[in-house]
Amino acid sequence: MLADAMEQKDNNLIASTRANLSVTYEDQGQYEKAIQECELGLQLSEVAPRYKGLLAYSLAGNYMQLKQYYLAKNHHQNAMNLLEPITNKAKEYGLEN
Repeated sequence: MLADAMEQKDNNLIASTRANLSVTYEDQGQYEKAIQECELGLQLSEVAPRYKGLLAYSLAGNYMQLKQYYLAKNHHQNAMNLLEPITNKAKEYGLEN
């Protein structure tokens, strides 16, 4: 899947795939690999905020697992900032929880 996304040069698909890979690595307890996938995804240009937010959120979770709380807090805040406009738009359409 990642190879296909890279071949298509679709940065949103690449970022989404890297986010999925990070979750897989996290589930396997491979937190450093999960962090690496997130960082690679965040380095991409022209990626929709929802994907950058997912990557930042995943980074926060992996840093929590490694007990690196300061980094976890920073990435969690970054994720919230990236996802806030999406959340606000959902509220406009009555899609809030």
